[in-house]
Amino acid sequence: MKKKMRLLCFITLMLLVIGVFGRNYLFIDDFIKSKNNGEQENIITEANSYTTENYQSFFTENGEIDIVDSNYMVALTEVFYNLDKYQGRGITLEGFVHREAYYDDNQFMLARTVSSCCAEHATMMGLLSHWEDAEELKEGTWISVKGMLQSTVHYSPKIDKGVTWPMVIVEELEIIEKPEEEYIYHEL
Repeated sequence: MKKKMRLLCFITLMLLVIGVFGRNYLFIDDFIKSKNNGEQENIITEANSYTTENYQSFFTENGEIDIVDSNYMVALTEVFYNLDKYQGRGITLEGFVHREAYYDDNQFMLARTVSSCCAEHATMMGLLSHWEDAEELKEGTWISVKGMLQSTVHYSPKIDKGVTWPMVIVEELEIIEKPEEEYIYHEL
């Protein structure tokens, strides 16, 4: 358990450091690297569950994943740790639309801003999403989605290679108001 907590603290610290010294946003692909032989490897290895209470906090009664403010970091981390385990499950979450130049036309990041202390140390995190009409969505638009969690090989400019990422295949999408509290606060 101590090893898991140290890893989670390290990841959170790295999110903050990178947010402070440069980009002001960060996606999980920052923790992905390429092996010398060209195969992709996730730096976060060995699927590790959290406490039963935290682990179950993001499942609905029918086994779908429901990501909300109170479980955002645990659920997102669990999905990235154990992508194979969650592929094909239904998923619901809210966030804002963010795009990078290298995304396909129908892709966007369904993102939230995460902070462990203050706005200037905030970092953007989220899940890559695919929706047929994604081009209609404006950057920064707040949406609620329901979809299916899948994986995709996605280009990462940091390593100039494709890596396996979770992707939400959006089935239902609703434009919503920006929440009163738009930040996710995560304790170190």
